[in-house]
Amino acid sequence: MKRLLLLSIILLTACGYPKNDSDKFFHEDGLLREIDTYKKGVLSKVVMYSEDGTLEQIQSYKKGVVSKYEFFREDGTTEQVDTYENGVYKNSQ
Repeated sequence: MKRLLLLSIILLTACGYPKNDSDKFFHEDGLLREIDTYKKGVLSKVVMYSEDGTLEQIQSYKKGVVSKYEFFREDGTTEQVDTYENGVYKNSQ
């Protein structure tokens, strides 16, 4: 029974079971640099931070294709929002 459970775990891991999680990346000093979020194994959002830890950019994806980029000023206010349709640039606000 234990062998069957272990084999099931190995097979699920090796078969690329869809990821519903986030990967975090850090600057050399340990501050958060980026968070990549996946839903059903497809990239859905990327959040980027500057070296001092302030929010710089949020990238949103639909079905793995870019749908929106949001850029932020150092004070945290929105600087610009670029929207995309099927991965093709549409407009800025």
